[in-house]
Amino acid sequence: PKTAVLTLNPSLALSVLNSMPNVLSSKYNDLVSSLNRYVPLAVVNKFYTQYPQLKEAVAKLPKRTGVNASWNESDPLRLTLLQQTPWLRQAQGMQTRTADMIDLFNPQVVASVKKKELANISKFQNASGAFTWFPGGQDDDYLTLYALNAFAQALAYEADIPQAAAKKAFSYIVPRIEKRLLEDKTGSESAVAYALYAAYTLSAFPQNWAQMSQAKPYIKRWADYADQQSRYMTALGQIYAAAVYHRLGDDVKANRYLDLVLSRMKQNDLTGAYFAPEPQSWVWYRDTLSTQTVTLRTLMELRPQSDKIDPMTQWLLFNRQVNSWSDPKAASQAVFTLLDVMKHKGALSLPVEYTVEWAGDKKSFSFEPFDWTEDLQLVRQGKDITSAALRANIEKKGVLTDFASLSVIYETAEAKASPKGVINVTRQYFTRFTQDGVQKIRPVQDLGEVKVGDEVEVHLTVTTDSAFEYVLLSDPKPAAFESEELLSGWTYNTVRLYRENRDAETNFFINWLPAGTVTLRYVLRPTLEGRFHALPAQAQSMYAPEFGAHTAAEAINVSK
Repeated sequence: PKTAVLTLNPSLALSVLNSMPNVLSSKYNDLVSSLNRYVPLAVVNKFYTQYPQLKEAVAKLPKRTGVNASWNESDPLRLTLLQQTPWLRQAQGMQTRTADMIDLFNPQVVASVKKKELANISKFQNASGAFTWFPGGQDDDYLTLYALNAFAQALAYEADIPQAAAKKAFSYIVPRIEKRLLEDKTGSESAVAYALYAAYTLSAFPQNWAQMSQAKPYIKRWADYADQQSRYMTALGQIYAAAVYHRLGDDVKANRYLDLVLSRMKQNDLTGAYFAPEPQSWVWYRDTLSTQTVTLRTLMELRPQSDKIDPMTQWLLFNRQVNSWSDPKAASQAVFTLLDVMKHKGALSLPVEYTVEWAGDKKSFSFEPFDWTEDLQLVRQGKDITSAALRANIEKKGVLTDFASLSVIYETAEAKASPKGVINVTRQYFTRFTQDGVQKIRPVQDLGEVKVGDEVEVHLTVTTDSAFEYVLLSDPKPAAFESEELLSGWTYNTVRLYRENRDAETNFFINWLPAGTVTLRYVLRPTLEGRFHALPAQAQSMYAPEFGAHTAAEAINVSK
């Protein structure tokens, strides 16, 4: 072993908050841009009023020069330097001009800009109550519902909304939605999605509004319409239906839909509870931060004692570890939900203590609820890595889930494949041949050897239990093998990636790796005869380097 690293990721309030991206001040002054700034500002402003300790605590966070928090440049587990990736700007937090960024970690700035955006939104509303793309434009039904949905999202977190504007828009849109759905006689996926979106949005407004009492029969009719066409519902549609029926007082249907949503979920000890992807999850459904957040909040509302709340919270915390939360609106709502869970469990009032025993050393760490700390890493190298360093014991006094990992970097000529984990990778070699004018492939192990000049197709298959951003897949070439393609660049190989062709290896930098199975293919040609060693292919999350996997080492015989 060369290096052993014990990493502990404390889930404190400030570490969760630090996952949130800042908002960019857009050069566009349209309704959608203004609403997309307003919602995270309104929700975050509510953070600071509902959790007053945060107003002082956020000053402890590292000052940013970009939208996101920077990656840990000195992480000893990372397989390659950040400067050697196409993601240097992302690693530096998406650096931008300070003037273009609205600092969500400055309570005074948040309150001031939120007030400005709130005043700006009123300019997009016509006398009819409808909203428009630009001030003075034509009434737009979609944008009116979009604006109401933004207000509903803010209301869900008890944030301020322009009530007079919302009531006018509410009165305008109800008959418009009713007319559209009455015109749809056969039912369709888009109509069901629209009915659920409208019912979920409008049912979120206060029950004591006069507009709400008038609209309730319509909202129920839209929900029932979707219920009759339930075969078209996605998981998000089902959770919308559960929330709508709960708000309408029909908890029988609400719980039926909630049960359907929960039946779609998988659960394991590491990633928590999440929506089960199919083998190719990008084809039909991508489990998103917003879907998980809406589901968790609906579950907490309908079943506050559910045993799914903790594992769903764990998924949010895990997702925060391995992905960059780039959407301020979705991230602010996820953070607020996590803070609510922390408050419910007492994590915002109780200190957290860790005791770490590793290789004969014992260390203790203690944090108050609003302390700030980076991830904790303990490192051993070379002769200090004894057999005792291959195990660690961590005890925690606290109520929220944390993540810890023990990783070892080692060298061996006879490496075996890594055990099954959250990320898994396999490698297969095939030779290409033509039969009846059709190109086919057969596994190399069935042939026993490869001939000089053969086209050898390499299949690298990555299987994950969770979506990961910024994944490096590195495949060393056997000696005397050359790549068929010489140029590096961005390409689409099942997923979008940057492929880098080097003399000794081929690197695939994958921006987003979906949960499920992805197979990348490329071609090598042997140029000399002999027996050649193929070092393991390795996959690694660049955002969280402790998550990775490798194949076994292999030998390939090449003849003339």
